[in-house]
Amino acid sequence: MNTEHRLDQRARDLHAVGLAHVPFSVTTRLHPQATTPARHGIWRPVMAGAMVFALAAVGILQLQSPTRKPAPAAIATAPSAGLPVASPTTAMDNDPEFYAWLGSDANALHLEK
Repeated sequence: MNTEHRLDQRARDLHAVGLAHVPFSVTTRLHPQATTPARHGIWRPVMAGAMVFALAAVGILQLQSPTRKPAPAAIATAPSAGLPVASPTTAMDNDPEFYAWLGSDANALHLEK
């Protein structure tokens, strides 16, 4: 283990000496992101601030809202005339024009296209 440690340390020392002799212009061409600051612009912080503001506004509005209103009552299914109807199709069952329409060729013409 002692030999491997010395070999590893010697390689690290030689690498450090080699890096010390590399010109700065070569380093910048090899690693441009290391010397150039990130250019994300101002949009990231602005959008993050806008999101925080929007979430805070929604939270405040939720806290200040009056008590919630109950859901509206169910809509009645009976006709407005007030006549009792057993089912929604009862009106069609008693209508002779409905059966005349079923027997007409209007359906056949529609299906022939």
